[in-house]
Amino acid sequence: MELQIQKWSSASYQQVTEHLQTLAEKDYRQFRIKIVKSPTPILGIRQPTLRKFAAQILKGDALSFLNIQKGKFFEEQMLHGYVLAGVDLPYEQKRNLIFAFLEHMDNWSICDDFVTALKPFLRQNRPQFLTDIRFLADDQNPWKVRFLLVVLLESYLEPEFLKDAVSLCTTIHREEYYIEMAQAWLLSMAYLRDPALGMRALRQRKEDCFLVLKTISKILDSYQTTEEQKTGLRHYREEYKKWCKNR
Repeated sequence: MELQIQKWSSASYQQVTEHLQTLAEKDYRQFRIKIVKSPTPILGIRQPTLRKFAAQILKGDALSFLNIQKGKFFEEQMLHGYVLAGVDLPYEQKRNLIFAFLEHMDNWSICDDFVTALKPFLRQNRPQFLTDIRFLADDQNPWKVRFLLVVLLESYLEPEFLKDAVSLCTTIHREEYYIEMAQAWLLSMAYLRDPALGMRALRQRKEDCFLVLKTISKILDSYQTTEEQKTGLRHYREEYKKWCKNR
């Protein structure tokens, strides 16, 4: 199918939607439904296929593609994210399109894949983008909060940003599973880079037993954790479990 289009229209976009439906794999669809748990209907198309589509769209007028009203399928959202991540636009214009994309995000898979695709943009704009996304920590939409956390995890754990990323992470007090899992993921990686900083963060969040225990579990599972650190963490975990049980 021709995707290197110079001016997208509703009609040309509809052809893409129809073509996507012919690529659906029944077994893969059931697998994705099970693990993604998205309220958006899933066709069952593998990510490499969608990335190839995005690469072709980016050779044409990608901005007009992004401006078309999208349809109802999960794969359409994913394709939109890949194109948005790859399109070359002035910083503020692309940032605003990213914020608009977040309004329609409703699952962890779109969130995490989008952040991964955004890595080149994030590398080029780290200080400014960090300033611009801080407000997401207080957003009521859990997927916007997870987006913030995964962005921090993927692009802000280098020494110059690490303390700021951990501090921002620990200000978020939410009970949604996919937020707490992203926090545990981030804090475990922060511990591996700076164990003292990681432990301070865990003690700061002492009241959040699920988060602390999940973070410790992830640290213990890492091959980067030394045996000495594992021994200390296991002892801390056992004492902490008692505290959680009796508080």
